[in-house]
Amino acid sequence: MAKIIKFPKSREKVVDLLTEGARKHIIYIQFDVDIDLLRQKQHELKLHDRPISLTTVLIYCYARTIDQDKGIQAIRKGTVKLVIFDDVDVAVTIEREMEQTSQPTIYIVRKANEKELLTIQDELVSAKNQILGKDFATDRKQVIFFSLPGFLRKIVMKFIRASPTQWKNIAGTAGFTSIGMYGEGNLSLFPITPTTITLAVGSIAPRPILIDGTIINHDFLNLVMASDHDIIDGGPLTRFVTKFKAFVQDFAQQFNVQSFLD
Repeated sequence: MAKIIKFPKSREKVVDLLTEGARKHIIYIQFDVDIDLLRQKQHELKLHDRPISLTTVLIYCYARTIDQDKGIQAIRKGTVKLVIFDDVDVAVTIEREMEQTSQPTIYIVRKANEKELLTIQDELVSAKNQILGKDFATDRKQVIFFSLPGFLRKIVMKFIRASPTQWKNIAGTAGFTSIGMYGEGNLSLFPITPTTITLAVGSIAPRPILIDGTIINHDFLNLVMASDHDIIDGGPLTRFVTKFKAFVQDFAQQFNVQSFLD
């Protein structure tokens, strides 16, 4: 016995973007960051009913780090040009309810490099709580696009790909995906990504470190940075990862819980 169901429309966009991602020469850097202090401050905020999610903090730090080096999100135009946008549009993979099942969809936080923590969090919460119906794309152009047969969508995607501005509109300039809430232990994700740069968030795992001669456990977050090797070499990518780690650590150190509550 087998049950046959209709392929969800919400998957069409994901498949098309993955197809584009498979065309790229992706390289990866696997790393981790100590988030023990950050989690302590998150706990304090939660006690005061002002929670800030880890995803929100990471997107905030990620967008601000890209803002310091926008070339890291350059989009190729033809064979001899790169377009570097001022806006950091972060394409976030989130799950939404559709016909009583959870479906992964893409939500783009526009100009994330200019937005504050709570603005980003409110956007993500609103997007996640939106219930998707059969016509999950409310934009008329998207509804028309995903009603086309696959081979026609590929033709359209070729024209979209030729225009960095159009590509930015449908895929953003930087990717963000997370599996951290789905498992335990040391888990990392190596994504197929259509964007030039993508941050993949894995699990949180305790790790012993030595502080003042004493071994204690700190929470470390497993991360992977993926990039298009046609545009970014290993050296610049490594320097970007170093800057991002420093930005997260500095954020945790400088974030004042009381000032935020006030």
